[in-house]
Amino acid sequence: EIWHADSGAIEPTAQFTAVGDRTRVTLPLDANGSAFVVFRQPAVGASVVAVKKDGSALATGGACPIQITQAGKYFHALVSESGDYALTQSDGKELKLAAPLPAPVAVAGGWKLQFPGQAARELAELKPWQEFADDAVKYFSGTAVYETTLDVPAELLGKDRRLTLDLGRVDVLAEVSLNGNNLGVVWKPPFAVDITGVARPGKNTLVVKVTNNWQNRLVGDEKLPASERKTYTTAPAKSPRSLMPSGLDGPVRLLPAREFEVPAAR
Repeated sequence: EIWHADSGAIEPTAQFTAVGDRTRVTLPLDANGSAFVVFRQPAVGASVVAVKKDGSALATGGACPIQITQAGKYFHALVSESGDYALTQSDGKELKLAAPLPAPVAVAGGWKLQFPGQAARELAELKPWQEFADDAVKYFSGTAVYETTLDVPAELLGKDRRLTLDLGRVDVLAEVSLNGNNLGVVWKPPFAVDITGVARPGKNTLVVKVTNNWQNRLVGDEKLPASERKTYTTAPAKSPRSLMPSGLDGPVRLLPAREFEVPAAR
């Protein structure tokens, strides 16, 4: 089993190989990712020891377009890239899986951006806060709210379909809600949330609350008289402090995936 500390999810993985008295487990991880590998039940039936996509072997670690778990007499495959897959079982038998998927969809905006105590801004495209000319944005530290209308094609939804909202680059964390449903906080790459079951065909209201750290406000305050500053720290200042990337930078995309049940070969 793969246990994910960030989400609490437990996956009964089917991708492992028994080698003598040892077990080699395929462990897809995001950049700087980690997980627990737990052996608490005996393996039942064949496992998947190798996967090919369009005739080429897939790497056994890192990001992977197919994740395979066990579901009784079936393998459960979650596929995030179109292709023809070949799954080799531990007994040498091969399973074929054709998985056509729609292409990712770019979320272009426009966006409404609201900072506390300021008039809302209309953005044709996203850009980080430190690149704004307005000092009230450039030196802002705290939480600002992005809102846009998300158009979801009907073909991305339905039975066995999964849909992920990928925010691209976020500095430093974001709380996401769709159609009034709070989907939690993302705080590390990939900045992505599962919107399956919440998204609907057509128009959807997306709200993203982005919070940065206080470095930029410190930079701004250094330019002000002491009586006008909003922050105070006893930490020695680097000379000079530099602005940190902040806000929602994107690109924001909808990433489709599909679930398949593949009967184990016997």
